[in-house]
Amino acid sequence: MTVNPQPAPRLIVEQAAERRGLLGLPFLFFLDAGHDRGSPLYRRHDGHYGLLTPQASLVMSLCPQERGRVVAASCCGGRAPVV
Repeated sequence: MTVNPQPAPRLIVEQAAERRGLLGLPFLFFLDAGHDRGSPLYRRHDGHYGLLTPQASLVMSLCPQERGRVVAASCCGGRAPVV
């Protein structure tokens, strides 16, 4: 594990997904600009993104068929449960 001395970037979820993809990282910890809370964004095995939020450890998904847009219901034919 490496620790980055730089502060976590302040991003919206869609920006975090784009940055994670551009950098080729397995996950990205960022400060969610919409909530002012830290959240890790990671790539799931099914190709979607997972987002852990501190409020209740909710897992949200970013649907690749929706060009990375946060979805609040099942997408991709119901194969990706989201909260």
